[in-house]
Amino acid sequence: MSAASSPFGDAVPAVDARAAHWVRPEIVGEVRYSELTGDGRLRHPSWRGLRPDKSPDQVAGLG
Repeated sequence: MSAASSPFGDAVPAVDARAAHWVRPEIVGEVRYSELTGDGRLRHPSWRGLRPDKSPDQVAGLG
């Protein structure tokens, strides 16, 4: 699953990317959150589990 670079189209801020371990999008998980902060971070994220019924191609971005 490891990848040499970020799978995201937009540049990731250096402060966030500095210790990142990038992976290829091969599985889907569900995360619920109360809102997105002004700088695009998740507020109160909660892991709900894997979604074997979905492929990475079927997943929309945050919002």
